[in-house]
Amino acid sequence: MYQAKRRLRFTTLATAVAGVLALGLTLPSTANGQESTEDSTKTSTVEVVYEGLNAPRKVTWDSRFNGLLVAESGRTSAPCIGDSADGCFSKSGAILAYRPQEDRGMRVVTGLPALFSSRGMAGISEVNPHGSTEVRAVFGLGGRAATRDAHGPDAAPLGQVNRITVTGRVTPVADLTGYEEQHNPDGDIVDSNPFGMISDSSGSAVVDAAANDVLHVGRDGSTKLLQVLPTLEYEGKQLASVPSAIDRGPDGAYYVGEMGGSPSVGKARVWRLVPGGEPELVSGGFTNVLDLAFDKQGRPLVLELAEKGLASGDQTGRLVRIEADGGHTVLARDELAHPGGVTVAPNGDIYVTNRITSPDGQGQLLRIRAAG
Repeated sequence: MYQAKRRLRFTTLATAVAGVLALGLTLPSTANGQESTEDSTKTSTVEVVYEGLNAPRKVTWDSRFNGLLVAESGRTSAPCIGDSADGCFSKSGAILAYRPQEDRGMRVVTGLPALFSSRGMAGISEVNPHGSTEVRAVFGLGGRAATRDAHGPDAAPLGQVNRITVTGRVTPVADLTGYEEQHNPDGDIVDSNPFGMISDSSGSAVVDAAANDVLHVGRDGSTKLLQVLPTLEYEGKQLASVPSAIDRGPDGAYYVGEMGGSPSVGKARVWRLVPGGEPELVSGGFTNVLDLAFDKQGRPLVLELAEKGLASGDQTGRLVRIEADGGHTVLARDELAHPGGVTVAPNGDIYVTNRITSPDGQGQLLRIRAAG
């Protein structure tokens, strides 16, 4: 077990509110990847509601306290703990809780493990409410078990699904990096970087971007493979899917978005997964998808890290809504600079983490109100 610092008890927040919105929406299949794009950014309002974040990743709505949980993976400038060729390890990760109705946020857990290397910042990637006194959190890694082992027991949560209690205690639930090393489902290079997660009473479904697979972790920590997504074709080459986002749709199925192996501009896809079945293509034509959510009408929202691709050097991202006819509506673009996470509040407001690759303290939490 690993003890992080705690600043505010989760139990001081309101009791969880039960209830799931069941809309029964039938989503379109656009297997040919064609879409009609309507730019409605002029009718969307985008405002910064919180600043000063350090490498923020995913954001999740927590009904227990009627607010948001933001995963901050860590600070690139944090003092390194020990020396290693695998990167700079620190305890600079955090969970921020933000209450929109009070316009107030604070870090409720600090001191979480973070690893900054040539592959970027790896640390806490997503936080999910779980029960009344804890959260489930998935931590990235970018490498193999030896990568984290080089930094001692404090680095143990990296590459794992963990439970974090109200006291700030971090306890591993499932070692996804170990699963990759033992099974390597895609048959490619052994590499692991868990990046997105959605939890419910059965456990957690997780996307491992580097392993190119979707896994399910039971409440007891048992791990099984849900899917290895098909490779994508770009200029005659077969590139890895790189699944980077997962959410549960109003129809009860999982929906997965992919980053896509570089460059793959305009080739990333959104898939629908039902355990035991074949993946269904929902929509294509995206670039560097990093997160998914569903609006109050049950329409998928797709967040792109970089509309023109990472290699372009242009940090402009995009928030796109998939319409019932398969078309794409752009909800936000110009205000987004390497955005990373998206969620929807019960009142329909959309929240996005922004500037996830910017220097320490420059990350943002945005609120988007979209017409239609």
